[in-house]
Amino acid sequence: MPIFIRPRDEYGDICGPAEIIPPDRLRKTQLFVCHRDMVDNLPKEIGFCHMVRDCDKYGTPHGEWRMILNGSYYNHGDNAHPQWSSHT
Repeated sequence: MPIFIRPRDEYGDICGPAEIIPPDRLRKTQLFVCHRDMVDNLPKEIGFCHMVRDCDKYGTPHGEWRMILNGSYYNHGDNAHPQWSSHT
């Protein structure tokens, strides 16, 4: 994690809030495709999961990743004419 810039006094002690506010949470998206679900060069379904993890006041992550949204993109068409839609 980067060290965030903080104002310092003439003795080198921190004397004020950070100039760059660290993140309060991290976010990530995981995608997954089953290789048996592949039709030619496009998958029939792409699963996704949005996850979040809290950070402390310094931007250091703690705790576990929590799933906030789970779903899939499904191709209702074919490879020549794909028709993707989201299902959550």
